[in-house]
Amino acid sequence: RYAFLGFAPAALSAGVRDYFAAKAMAAIVRRWDGHSFGGGTNSPQYKELSEDAYLIADAMLKAREE
Repeated sequence: RYAFLGFAPAALSAGVRDYFAAKAMAAIVRRWDGHSFGGGTNSPQYKELSEDAYLIADAMLKAREE
């Protein structure tokens, strides 16, 4: 399906997944309730935000397959 691009589909899907996650993360942050993120990269809020963004990205990728 993606042979014309000249690189492996796995590389494409990883890039698309990261792109979707970044878009989802931006939307989540925009809807944040006003409490600040804090505690650095090990903060529970950052971990939860990242996990939620990738869950949304995975759902978007699954929807593309249907």
